[in-house]
Amino acid sequence: MAERSSIFQTVQIGVEVNHGVAVPANRKLQSVGLSTAMKTDIKKFRPAGSKFPTITALGKEWVEHSLSGQLTYTEILYLFASIFGLDAGQPTDNLDGSYTWLFSPKANQADNFVTFTIEQGGSVRSQRSTYGLVKDLTLNFSRDEATVEGGALAQALEDNVVMTGAPSAIDLVPVLPTHICIYLSDTFAGLDAADPLQRVLSCSYSMADRFGAIWPMNRNLNSFGAVVETEPKPQLKLKMEADAEGMALLNSMRSGSTKFLRIEAVGDEIAVGVPYELIIDTAVQVEEPGEFEDADGLYAIEWTFTAIQDSAWNKATQLSVTNSISTL
Repeated sequence: MAERSSIFQTVQIGVEVNHGVAVPANRKLQSVGLSTAMKTDIKKFRPAGSKFPTITALGKEWVEHSLSGQLTYTEILYLFASIFGLDAGQPTDNLDGSYTWLFSPKANQADNFVTFTIEQGGSVRSQRSTYGLVKDLTLNFSRDEATVEGGALAQALEDNVVMTGAPSAIDLVPVLPTHICIYLSDTFAGLDAADPLQRVLSCSYSMADRFGAIWPMNRNLNSFGAVVETEPKPQLKLKMEADAEGMALLNSMRSGSTKFLRIEAVGDEIAVGVPYELIIDTAVQVEEPGEFEDADGLYAIEWTFTAIQDSAWNKATQLSVTNSISTL
């Protein structure tokens, strides 16, 4: 009997036309890995006079996927489209072989989030889940690496399925530590003219708790029926040398003033003068200061920010990706 080896468990996804309705998983993920866990809500009953339960009853069943991997200018589109939503008209064709994708979650309206059919397995045995939706996402930046981690929700697992044949692999263009600069400004318009911060040691951008499942009483449903948007938890962190630049945020914290933070990665050229690019702009206020600490010999402090809906900009956060991909 052939064994199910862990090393051959590949991951494929397909963009669903209708949420929860399976489609061929025709895209092969190569920079982001999934760790899958079946989740249940099973009630037990123990009658009086017995030490042990006499019956169990399944109430809810779903899947949770843990995500981790290398940040790229290409595959990150799929995670962004899921957690932030993708408006009509995306991407913009720059007419030079490049395309710009813009992601900007709305403050007062539902976002057009993208869901996936997720297949995982190999030649021995495979499994599938539908309504795959990224609900937590963190991007980590340092001079050592640029990584992605998070979590996804999906409907109940289908076991022993046949995986979609010949999935397309997405060209991988990694975001390298040498591509990254961080900017702070008092206004959004000022970001374009701002000088990069000189002593940022690490940075992270996270969006958590974007969606929650709903569970209607309907025997035709073997898992949750749909999802709704919940109050998100956007957070950014900067670990900086506690010098004049790093400690300037003390006044911002005390005054409760809004700053604009940009994380910018610029890679190799797609066409002449047109590079791969990832830009994350966020209106922020200081949420809390961290402890003073040693960081590779520097006396450092980590500032934690929360994203703020800015009335002049009319946004809290916006993410832009320029690459060579024209469609999901």
